[in-house]
Amino acid sequence: MLRPVNGRMLVIAVLVMLLAAAGTMYAGDNALRKDAVYMVHSTALGLGGLLSKVEDRETQLILLKEFVHKSRFFPKDCGYFFIINREGVCLAHGTQPEMEGKTILHTKDIEGAPLTQRMIEEAETGGGFFEYMWQKPGSKKAFRKLGYVEPIPGTPYIIGTGVYFPTPW
Repeated sequence: MLRPVNGRMLVIAVLVMLLAAAGTMYAGDNALRKDAVYMVHSTALGLGGLLSKVEDRETQLILLKEFVHKSRFFPKDCGYFFIINREGVCLAHGTQPEMEGKTILHTKDIEGAPLTQRMIEEAETGGGFFEYMWQKPGSKKAFRKLGYVEPIPGTPYIIGTGVYFPTPW
């Protein structure tokens, strides 16, 4: 029988991984943007390993939400994660918890590109980058954004993040 995983320990373990992966993010160099967003890879692997110890999907979602709600990265804490499933339902969102439980499958970026469908397609190929146009919170303008998504191994979940151009640091 597997021992229950403490939610706080899950959050602490993954945050330690994030800090280790975040060493190059403070340089602000354009060439480092992909490296900074790519930290989703190590986070997905870590979460997949930890969630493999939890059989109950409801408990997995509770742990994922706790992790996503508390995780911040990049200078000024402007980085956050989101979790979706392959049906396009937002399961956890670091800055907009009101989106959780809502179907976002048909969400499009400002130019009309099918954003969530692209995320799912990228995740189904093992993960990847994509660019899109999005209105930055607190602004009336659209900005180019670089996103990265990846499946969380052993789960039906997809984790992602993104960074605006120009970066806020």
